[in-house]
Amino acid sequence: MKNKIMRLLLLSALTGVIFVAKPAFAEYNPTTGQPAMGDSLTQKAKRSILGTSSSSSAATGIPVNLNPSISNLPATDFVDISNTNTWTVGNQTITFNQSDFNALKAAGVKTVVIQLSGGSANAKGYGWVNSYATSQIEMAQNAGLNIALYHFAYFPPLTSTSPSAVADATTEANFFLNTLATVQANLQKDSHSPLPSSTVMIADCEATGGAAVSSWTTGAQTFATVLNNNGFSNVKYYTQQSWANSSVMNPSVLGAKNLWVAQYPADTPALNSTGTYSWPTEYTNNSQFGAWQYTSQMYFNSTTNLQNNNLDTSVDFGNFFNIPIVTSTPVYRLYNPNNLEHFYTSSLNEKNTLVNIGWGKYEGISYYAPVSGGIPVYRLYHPGIKMHLYTTDTNEKNVLSKSGWNYEGIVFYAATSSTGDTPVYRLYNSGIKQHLFTTDLNEKNVLSKSGWNYEGISWYGLKS
Repeated sequence: MKNKIMRLLLLSALTGVIFVAKPAFAEYNPTTGQPAMGDSLTQKAKRSILGTSSSSSAATGIPVNLNPSISNLPATDFVDISNTNTWTVGNQTITFNQSDFNALKAAGVKTVVIQLSGGSANAKGYGWVNSYATSQIEMAQNAGLNIALYHFAYFPPLTSTSPSAVADATTEANFFLNTLATVQANLQKDSHSPLPSSTVMIADCEATGGAAVSSWTTGAQTFATVLNNNGFSNVKYYTQQSWANSSVMNPSVLGAKNLWVAQYPADTPALNSTGTYSWPTEYTNNSQFGAWQYTSQMYFNSTTNLQNNNLDTSVDFGNFFNIPIVTSTPVYRLYNPNNLEHFYTSSLNEKNTLVNIGWGKYEGISYYAPVSGGIPVYRLYHPGIKMHLYTTDTNEKNVLSKSGWNYEGIVFYAATSSTGDTPVYRLYNSGIKQHLFTTDLNEKNVLSKSGWNYEGISWYGLKS
């Protein structure tokens, strides 16, 4: 929808004819133009495009296209996506796929904010859902991205006969929670982890046209209270910077660091680097808030989808999503009964992929490995004997790499004997030509008496 509106605005500027793009709303229908984050701001020209009068983007009201390689841009900490993140190419509708999420992770994106639902513009108390939400969450989980969810809100009374902001916000919050319950069940059914109660839930407060603009703060508070009472305590808010500055979304009530504001400086930082509305000035001005969405036109230099289609992109000024500092990662163990191999990986996506294609059986978390600062564990594969080997010995890795083994890279890190609390034992069975690594002392002792040669402690892991 956003791209279509941008084209209409540009055509209007070129022809002098005024086009009005009005969103359509439908219950449970992802194909009829449900608004995504930022749509109302773009349509109503409420999102500031700030720059000099000669600036092309300031003059047209259309943000300039950006990519992460442009110098002096704010960080690409997170992006937001919705059911409108589909693109028509010929007769095909293209949606996000796993490679797109993996590419975002590789590009340094930490969090994906996924649209879950939206309220009703006609105040009848029903809403609509993002039918892609479950698959988008699963792909984000596979990629190792942090996840937040948002609801497109219609809290203020639209007419004098509409429900109050409190009543409407309560209805919308309950609709959001019911939708979330369905998605959580779907995740569990698909063998994915349900989202924890600590997940940040965002009320997207931007829809214009209400009769009582002053009700937005009250509605946002009510939405948060309903979610809090149902176990979700991390509720935050998205809005345009002008609403935060004018207290339509009151920072002193909601908390400035709980606000994620949208405002787009004109042009690139190189072309708009000084003055009242320059990139550096607006970065400073918006840093009083929790996060800043500085563009809707980010094109990532990776997959075809991301190169050809724009994403809303934001910088996090603190820890807006309350992401815990991760110091360890699980090491998953799988077993292939066909070739009797045990396989180890810290990649959730690799583990899930191998299980889904029937490669082998998932045996659980073997132990935890430090995220960084440890000893690299190298993985090699021999296509002749169809066997993987894991080693921290650089010399062993180099020798084997010249002897028919393919080096597959660092798969995780090992702790040292002083920092680790879990020894990882290495055994070898010459009959089946397989190595096995275990932290289970009993398993090590039993196998040592059953044809396996104990080769010593390979490295150390962590209990958690």
